[in-house]
Amino acid sequence: MIKKSAGFLAVVAMVALAPLARADFEISVNGVNCTAVVVSAGPNGSLTCPTFSPVAGVTIQNLSVTGTQLPFGSQLLGTTLSIVNSTGADVPLTIYLAISNFASPSAPPSIRDVSGATLNSTFGTNSFTLTSCVDQSNGLVPPSATFCTNPAPGQAGPNATLTTVGAQTDSNNSTGLITALSPDFSLTQCLQIIAGANSAFNITSSEVLTPVPEPMSIALLGGVLLLTTAAIRRKQNTASRG
Repeated sequence: MIKKSAGFLAVVAMVALAPLARADFEISVNGVNCTAVVVSAGPNGSLTCPTFSPVAGVTIQNLSVTGTQLPFGSQLLGTTLSIVNSTGADVPLTIYLAISNFASPSAPPSIRDVSGATLNSTFGTNSFTLTSCVDQSNGLVPPSATFCTNPAPGQAGPNATLTTVGAQTDSNNSTGLITALSPDFSLTQCLQIIAGANSAFNITSSEVLTPVPEPMSIALLGGVLLLTTAAIRRKQNTASRG
């Protein structure tokens, strides 16, 4: 999943070619917004909370949500530089990430939805469960809204729970096939975390939407490739006889 996300972000330079629209970026931790809702031009952009302490003894550094929309797909990427729990007890954290007003891709024919989660620990015993949502109501997340009020049919997730002990990394993906979706929609995520006593770790989450070609489109493409291959072979045979 990390490779897919890196490849997707590598084309951010092309976002100026994508349609622009109003978009809201939102982050909340344990029911509190770490910054105010930000309005930006298009779902291409990011919102970062440099340092945030939602619970005494727990510090989250550089909690970010980044959006990318291109003609061939859209993505939400959530990251943290670090989460440190300096207390002697487990601390539950619920993080919500949201980006609204995505316009592409849309179905029909269908859209592949991949939800990815990574938990990278240095100390402690930690767990992370990711639930991603393609929200057809174009909503945001608590506390300003209700999470995933109108999920797209066939969407991915929830992901299986990740657990790490000590210096360890664990990751997984969940895949779905969305059969109906139209603009505008939001990408939202719920990250349920148990920060273990005296722990240090970071997390990455992503949701990637890409269109799936129709069977007829694939057949037409295959026919074109066959015709092109046959034409090249004929030219090669003619050249060898000459």
